[in-house]
Amino acid sequence: MAGGLGGMVSCGTTGIGAMFSHVQTPGNVLFVYASHVGISSPSSGSKLGLVERPGCSDLTNTCGAATKAFNDIVGSFSSPPPQSPTTKKIFNSDYQQDCLEAALKPNIEQILADQLVNNMVQLSLVTAEAIHLSALATIFPGGIEFSDTKRRVQNPSDYPPVKIALVGGVHINTSPNCEDYFQLTKIEIVDVDGLVETLELTASL
Repeated sequence: MAGGLGGMVSCGTTGIGAMFSHVQTPGNVLFVYASHVGISSPSSGSKLGLVERPGCSDLTNTCGAATKAFNDIVGSFSSPPPQSPTTKKIFNSDYQQDCLEAALKPNIEQILADQLVNNMVQLSLVTAEAIHLSALATIFPGGIEFSDTKRRVQNPSDYPPVKIALVGGVHINTSPNCEDYFQLTKIEIVDVDGLVETLELTASL
């Protein structure tokens, strides 16, 4: 498990390095990630972004962290910036949420342009793309460059000789009596030479 709030990769390069140390070489790594969005049952109004949870009397936000990040970003447009703390904190008590908000903020206009059900469709898709970028940045901290119209990992010899498949999408949560769904949004393959290939997908959310 490498994911944190919103599905963002939170284990850092140390965690990814530990994972690589457990993979035989040459070998293969399958990295599956997803944002998630809920849809309540028809008896609860089939509400997108909300879902029933066992033991909870009310519908709850899904994804709660992404919804909070979105609302906080939108709210910041009309609120004064927070005052800097007078004392320096050693630990950030909400660093995962801060990272999620920072990843979503550059794409807030794209989310706001979505007129479908409180922006939940674009919010889930933008979050999935943010997770993908955070995965690449964590797995390959040296970066990825464009060369002859192709994307390639910089200094691939710095990494173990393994082939990596990144499979991403949106996990669609439903009521406890129904099956959940997974909407595939992206597949990228990174070969042992560092060449990045994006596979074409025809379906859309």
